[in-house]
Amino acid sequence: MIIKLRGVGDVLLATPVAENLRLCLPDAHIVFLAEEASREVLSGNPYLDEVAVFARAELSRLSPAASMLRQIRFLMELRARRFDCVIDLFGNPRSALMAFSTGARLRTGFDFRVRRSMYNCVVPTDGTRMHEVEFNLRALEHLGVEIVTRDPLFPLSTDSRTEARTWLSGLPRGAPIVGLAPCGGWAAKRWPLRSFAILGDELARRGYAIVLLWGPGELESGRELSQRMREDAWIIPQVGLMSLGAIMECCQLVVANDSGPMHIAAAVGTRVLGIFGPTDHELQGPWGPRHRVVWKKELDCLGCNRTVCDENSCMTELAVDDVLEVALETLREVEGSDCRKVIA
Repeated sequence: MIIKLRGVGDVLLATPVAENLRLCLPDAHIVFLAEEASREVLSGNPYLDEVAVFARAELSRLSPAASMLRQIRFLMELRARRFDCVIDLFGNPRSALMAFSTGARLRTGFDFRVRRSMYNCVVPTDGTRMHEVEFNLRALEHLGVEIVTRDPLFPLSTDSRTEARTWLSGLPRGAPIVGLAPCGGWAAKRWPLRSFAILGDELARRGYAIVLLWGPGELESGRELSQRMREDAWIIPQVGLMSLGAIMECCQLVVANDSGPMHIAAAVGTRVLGIFGPTDHELQGPWGPRHRVVWKKELDCLGCNRTVCDENSCMTELAVDDVLEVALETLREVEGSDCRKVIA
C-alpha cells in the first residue's frame, strides 16, 4: 500500500511510484491510500488495483469522541488487510501511525524525527534539494526498485474528453485557448485576481480565447475574475477533475498558481506557466522541462511555505508585464511547434 494524504497535486506527483512498483511487481495487489478530494486523480490509474480513502473531512464534523472512534476503527480496518509492504510518502504523524498500524512486514518511510520509529525501513533524508517527484521515488530506490519512469500520470477517459470538447465547441472557432487557474489551496499562494484579469485581457486582445478554470469551492473566484476582465472570457462549468484535465488538454497554455490544476495540466501534456512565491518551484514546480515558472526574484523570503502572510509581497508585487512576457514567449514556442491546439 502507498500512502499519500492531502492535496491533489501531492497525490498526482506520487503516481510514478505506483507505475514503477507495477513494473517491478506485475502480480502485486497495489492499493493507494489518499483523501477523498484526491480520489479522482487515481480513479483511472491502470497501475493500481484499488484506491482506499481516508475521510479526513468527515472527522471535523464529528464530536471529539466520535472522531477518535472513527479513526481507531479505520486503523483496525487497515490492520485487517494484512499488507505485506506499506510505503508512507507523506510522513506526517497521522500517516506514520497508519503505516505502523498495518503491522506490515515492511513499513517504509522517511527519516523524519520521531515518525521514523514507526517504520522498519527508514529512507535517509540528507537535505539534498530535489523535486517532490524525485523525493517520492527515493523511497523505491531505497527498496531496490528500478526507476523506469518519472512522469506523473493522469489518464483521461473518452467521456471526459467528449464532455470537454462539447463545452469548448462554444468558444470562437479556431481561436487558440489559454486557461487561467487563479485559485490555490493557500491564500498566500494566489496571485491577485486583479493581476490575472489584466493578464487575461492582454492575451484576449492578442486573439486567444480565455478560459477560466476553477474547482470545488472556487466558483466565486472565477466569477469575480470574469467581472474584473474587460474582454470576453469563458468560465468552465462545474466538472470533475478528469473533465477539468480534458479541458486543459485542449489549451495552448495554462497559467496557474501552485495548485492541483497546475500539476494536472502538466500531466496531460499542456504547457504550463506556474506562478510561485511561498512555495519553491524547484521542489514543487510543474514536472517536465517544457514548463515555465515566474516569481518575484528580488525577494529573499521566497519559499517560506507560509500559508498566510500579511504582506504577501511575492504575489502582490509580481508584475503583470513579467508574467505576460513569459506567457507570450511560451505561446510562441508552442505555435512554432507541431503542438498547436485549436478547436475546429
